[in-house]
Amino acid sequence: MDDEGPIRELLRQNLSAEGYIVQEAKDGLEAIQQVKLELPDLLILDVTMPIMNGFETAAVLKNDLQSIDIPILILSVVEEQKRGYALGVDRYLTKPINTEELLKEVAALTSESRAKRKVLIVDENVPAAKIITQAIQLRGFDTFEASNGQDTIEKALITKPDLIIVDSMISDKHNLINTLRVEKDLKHIFFVLLSKPKTNSSH
Repeated sequence: MDDEGPIRELLRQNLSAEGYIVQEAKDGLEAIQQVKLELPDLLILDVTMPIMNGFETAAVLKNDLQSIDIPILILSVVEEQKRGYALGVDRYLTKPINTEELLKEVAALTSESRAKRKVLIVDENVPAAKIITQAIQLRGFDTFEASNGQDTIEKALITKPDLIIVDSMISDKHNLINTLRVEKDLKHIFFVLLSKPKTNSSH
């Protein structure tokens, strides 16, 4: 996805020559609309696009369970790799395009995308966790469950999940995001926090 027609055409020619089926979008909003219609095996994003830039596009797609497991490769003149990786981007290459390197990364990412992604569901409420687990499994993910902070850390280290869906109260209590990403060096893990409505105890 790139707002520059010549760049899109160059990418199309290089990728088509390798046997890939290529779809194009001129901005992030159009890219998201196309993803909702048909899930691709890989997204190549530029950062500086009109309407919605590459970082904003990646954030939307990585916050949606339908598209979270689609690999994203950013190809841009903007050198903000740390920001890209923090959003869950899988690869970050800078322009001008190195065709050989690009094709190598595309091959690796499309190969990885065919493998099942792993999701760890964390909730003290077992029935609620089971409902989430069933919904996730229907989308083809491998799932694991944990009921508290320590259990989450242990299972995350063993299973190395791509995504952790966790009750926000458990996450805050055990500082799970910092513990796993920083202390346990699992930088790739993406988190979805579930906030539950407070119960009214007044009579």
